[in-house]
Amino acid sequence: TALQEAFFTYIKVAFFAAAFISFPLISIQLWRFVAPGLFKTPLLMATLSPEAKASLENMAPFPKKLGDPSEFAQLSRQIVQNVMLNGETMRLDGAIRIAPR
Repeated sequence: TALQEAFFTYIKVAFFAAAFISFPLISIQLWRFVAPGLFKTPLLMATLSPEAKASLENMAPFPKKLGDPSEFAQLSRQIVQNVMLNGETMRLDGAIRIAPR
């Protein structure tokens, strides 16, 4: 059984090394698959004035709020779990369209 343990140890190490090495590519593909809109990130909340935040929230038809990072995480989880999804880009933005200046 020592031979089996050694073999499976190599398999486990190879699996985790492959997962570690491929993580950046998988993350980029997931980011391209989901087109996020404006989310309540610490950087956005720190840089916007309350008036600007209210203005952005009012631009969304429904729901009238900025996205929460947990909503992005929830969609990412559903993408991984759902085997019926195809290669479409999903907009996660509350239908906010910022007009060009």
